[in-house]
Amino acid sequence: MSDRFRPLVFGYICEGALDEGEPLTSAETRLEHFARSEGFTLGTIFIDRRHAAPSAFDALMQHFRRGDEAWGIVIPDIGHLSDANRRAMSASQEDYTSLTVLVANASLRSP
Repeated sequence: MSDRFRPLVFGYICEGALDEGEPLTSAETRLEHFARSEGFTLGTIFIDRRHAAPSAFDALMQHFRRGDEAWGIVIPDIGHLSDANRRAMSASQEDYTSLTVLVANASLRSP
């Protein structure tokens, strides 16, 4: 299937939620493999860095508020969405009616 016919998903990684010793590139690759295997095109991966103000999640949500053509978000595991992120999504549900959050399968991790 051509990428132009696959639904678009954005990635989100909270660097502080990575398993100890897991490199960021491994998590990115996991999202890429998951998206491809599930029939999606992975767009931008938004990354909240350990030693920076968390702003990637807000930037990601702005894409959905603007009505970008993304179908959903893929995350490495549920720990990447903080309680505050989940509350923000719930409080603004009318902004995210078409937003689906997918959790990449841990078994797709690269060796």
